[in-house]
Formats: sequence, C-alpha cells, structure tokens
Amino acid sequence: MQALSRDLKWIWSHDVSLGVFLALLIAFGFFLLPLVDYQDSTDLVASLVAAALVLSGSLAVIGRVWVRRLVVLVVASMIAVRCAGAVSGGDVLLVAGAILTTLVLALLVILFLGEVYRPGPITRFRVMGGVAAYLLLGMTWAYVYGLIEFAAPGSLRLPGPGEVRLNSPHFRADVVYFSFVTLTTLGYGDIVPVGAFLRSMAVLEALMGQLYIATLIGRLVSLRPPSPTRRQGEPPTAE
Repeated sequence: MQALSRDLKWIWSHDVSLGVFLALLIAFGFFLLPLVDYQDSTDLVASLVAAALVLSGSLAVIGRVWVRRLVVLVVASMIAVRCAGAVSGGDVLLVAGAILTTLVLALLVILFLGEVYRPGPITRFRVMGGVAAYLLLGMTWAYVYGLIEFAAPGSLRLPGPGEVRLNSPHFRADVVYFSFVTLTTLGYGDIVPVGAFLRSMAVLEALMGQLYIATLIGRLVSLRPPSPTRRQGEPPTAE
C-alpha cells in the first residue's frame, strides 16, 4: 500500500501529468463520447476513469485521513451505484448515480486546481491543468442540469420531444452541449432554460465560466515566467 501511495504521489507531483489528464479529458469528452452518441457503456467507462483519477489523487495529495476516507467512500459508492444502475436500471439508482457522479467530478475539479496552484513555478502543464479543470466544470454542470430537468420536467426546452430519462444518450448529449454553451456564454438558443431554478443555475454557471477565465486562467498565464530570449546575433546554446 505504501509503494502504491508513493507511486501515485510521484505521478501527481509531476506537472506533465496535468497535460496528460487534459489530453485524456479531451479524448473522452469531445471525441469518444460524441462519436459513440453517449451510449451507456461508454458513459459508464468515462465515469469510472474519472473515479479512478479522484481515487488516485486523494491517495496521493490528501493528507488528512478522514478526508481521504470520505473521498474514497464517495468514489466507491458512485462506482457501485453506477454499475448497479447499468445492470438493473430504475429511477432511484439513476438519480443516485447522477448525484454521486456530480460529486466525483466536482472533487476532480478541486484536485486539479490544488495541483495547479501548489507551490512551485507555473509551467505550461499547470496551465493545461487549469484548462482541464475548466472542462470538468462544464461536465459537472451538465449533470446538475440533468438532475433538475429530471426532477422538474420542462425546465429545459429541448429540441426533441419525449420523456426525459437520465440514461438516455440523446438527453445526455443535450445537457452536455447546453452546459458548455452556457459556460462559454455562446448562447445559440436551440436549447432554452425555462424553469426559474434552472435559469438561475444557468446564470450562475455563465458567471463562473467568465470569472474562471478572467481570474484563474489569466492569473496562471501572468504567473508563468517568460521564455528565455536569445540575444541578437548570439548562437543558441545547448542546455
């Protein structure tokens, strides 16, 4: 166990890992899931990958034992509920799985930001980690919108008719799309918030998206040391 914890600390302590996490997130969130139309099996695999990242991160960077145990409990509960929901279905398991997945994604955002802002120089990989946390923020809000629409049908005016199901691939695609359109304040208008509470959440996400870029990402870029410039006429030196 100590060897595993030491290996995990080595992985999470290297800035290049944040760049790898960003590439993994883009591959799953913007290519794999859309290409397979957000099918149940692929969505479950993506959730399990997020759970593995949270579990490894908690073992590597969280010092307080009770906090680490709480995170492990949340992750283990999410895995168990999501797997049970994939096998047997049922609204209770679907809602519980969506809530726990939201918590896991939020924990992953916190872990990424903690690694981005840990003591040390700001590298390009830390900037990538900040971007990864921004993308995870959009995915977290997608689950929030899904839960609100499931609890109060009609809160979102969706392009296609039909009963809202949390395990519907089309519905998952719609809420992820709406979340990122809101986060970036793109606002195409093809999916419209109608319910009062969901409208408030949409405004909150839009504010978070703008403040995140203006403050956190802007701060990271400003703290990154400039690249060394070569003097005019001086040949490059080997490092």
